[in-house]
Amino acid sequence: MERLYRWYGRHRPAVVNTAPAAAGYDARTIIPEIAPLPARRSPLNESRLNLCVPSLSEQHVFGGIATALRLFDELSTGFDHLRIILTDAAAASGDIVERYADWKIVTGIDADCAGRLIFQATDRRGPIPVRKNDYFVATAWWTAWLVRGLLRWQKNEYELRNRRFVYLIQDYEPGFYAWSSHYVLAEATYRHPEEIVAIFNTRMLREHFEYSGYAFDRVFVFEPRLNEQLAAYRSRSPRRQKERTIMIYGRPSTPRNAFALIVLALQIWAQSYSRAAAWRVVSVGEPHADIPLEEGIVIESLGKLALADYAEVLDSAAIGISLMISPHPSYPPLEMASFGVRVITNGYGPKDLSKLHTGIVSVAVPEPENIARELGRLCDAFESDQWTNQGGNFIDGTFEDGRGGVFFSPDGILRALGSDPGIAHRVSPQTGAAGLPTGAAAP
Repeated sequence: MERLYRWYGRHRPAVVNTAPAAAGYDARTIIPEIAPLPARRSPLNESRLNLCVPSLSEQHVFGGIATALRLFDELSTGFDHLRIILTDAAAASGDIVERYADWKIVTGIDADCAGRLIFQATDRRGPIPVRKNDYFVATAWWTAWLVRGLLRWQKNEYELRNRRFVYLIQDYEPGFYAWSSHYVLAEATYRHPEEIVAIFNTRMLREHFEYSGYAFDRVFVFEPRLNEQLAAYRSRSPRRQKERTIMIYGRPSTPRNAFALIVLALQIWAQSYSRAAAWRVVSVGEPHADIPLEEGIVIESLGKLALADYAEVLDSAAIGISLMISPHPSYPPLEMASFGVRVITNGYGPKDLSKLHTGIVSVAVPEPENIARELGRLCDAFESDQWTNQGGNFIDGTFEDGRGGVFFSPDGILRALGSDPGIAHRVSPQTGAAGLPTGAAAP
């Protein structure tokens, strides 16, 4: 999501007031993310499920948005009417992810209609048609803000009670900002438990919210599982000895991945570890210039890799460093561990990934010296016990064996929305867990 925040700053929608401060501000659009979307009554009454996301563009659909779309697919079973509401990046033919390319693109001037729709809300000019039986799923914090406005209008217009919306919570999003108006607005979206059906991406994230004093009336949790393509590669790969390669999850433009902290730790390690020159250091995740360290060691940037190439690095590297200054565990450390990589990561509040896998070390205080010290210890361990790509075990096994997923039925979530009794016949009766796989570019 952070990459989309940065994109948003460069490509703001038409509602934004770009006039300089001296010319005055437009109070309606001073914070464009929360510019309201006007609504109008729809003449249709069929039940419809709505997903509110920033974008459907190929360049944005990974990680958090990809997970939201997969959840929407799981919840939409039994609905004949579906709508995706785009808040930031307008849909353009040829740029929408393939499975939504045949959905009808509509705007506020179009009449409400049946079927599968993509509503352009990027300019907030609306008004968007809202039915009595529209149900909403929010993702990023500002989509929750927009959905709350639509929900208030809907409840007032149709005299509804106990109507809620699904809020897919995939990180503590106020942490993406300095203490500011944005911080306060993002945090405020968690302060209306009576309106929210909360779905948390991992138990660890839910535990952070509980630890921080947040409470929701209705809560669901899902756990990630290994990406299907990575899992297939892993199952085909023969047992092999690991190489003297340290892979880092390097994303300089994403502050919560603490790239600078990793570089500082590697510099200390290169200076202090006597056999550092025997090791290769590679960076995956985002392209950047190679970075020279002491003793002729270089951090080689491999950039964003295709899944097959990423799997090859995972299969060969002995040690990994992947940081996430956030309560979400993030997927790269788990992907590394599933390939037998010994991983250094960080704790955050109650988060401790060492509880998930025997090959993960969680540094409680991730200072460069502490990370460098742990790296030296792992390098020494490799010299005496040269492990393979099949080393270590997940403590509960769910991520590695594909049992990670949604531990609730779509029926349960939809009933928690406070839906009218008539919606029940449109909900699939399935009760099994539905998996939400990760991706190599996941959070």
